[in-house]
Amino acid sequence: ESACASAASPDAVHHGATVGSMWFGDLQPAGESVVRVPVYLRAESGLDLAGLSFAVGLQGQGKSLQFVPAAVGAPSLIDSGVPGALAVAWLDTLQIPRGDTLIGYVQASGVDPAASFALVFYGVDANRRSDGLSLQFATPRRP
Repeated sequence: ESACASAASPDAVHHGATVGSMWFGDLQPAGESVVRVPVYLRAESGLDLAGLSFAVGLQGQGKSLQFVPAAVGAPSLIDSGVPGALAVAWLDTLQIPRGDTLIGYVQASGVDPAASFALVFYGVDANRRSDGLSLQFATPRRP
C-alpha cells in the first residue's frame, strides 16, 4: 500500500471552513478608458498562508485586465493571457491580518465609463501553512 497514491487523488483534498471573504470595492477612473477596482480580503482571524490565488473575469465591455498589488506585496504569478480574465497567485508564505486588507487593484483598459462593466470572481484558493489545509473564502458582492 502506498500512501502517496491516494494523496494525488482529488478525494484526498480536504476543504476547510470559510475563513473570510474577498470582494470588489467601487470602480475608480484611472485614466482615459481605464478603470481600476480594489480587491479586498476580510480574514475572520489572522491567516498564516502557504499560498493564495484568485481568478477574475470581465463581464461587459473592456479589453485587457492587469493586477496592481497593494498591502500584501507583489504576487509570484500574474496570468493575463486569456482576454477578459486574470489569475493572480502568491506562491510564498503570506501573513494576512485579521480584518480587512486591500490586496490590490484589478485594472481594466478599453472601458467606456458609460457602458456596462463588472468583474466576477472565478475562484479563490488558499492553503494554511501549518498543515496545507485548503481554506475557503466567500465572494459576496459586498461584505
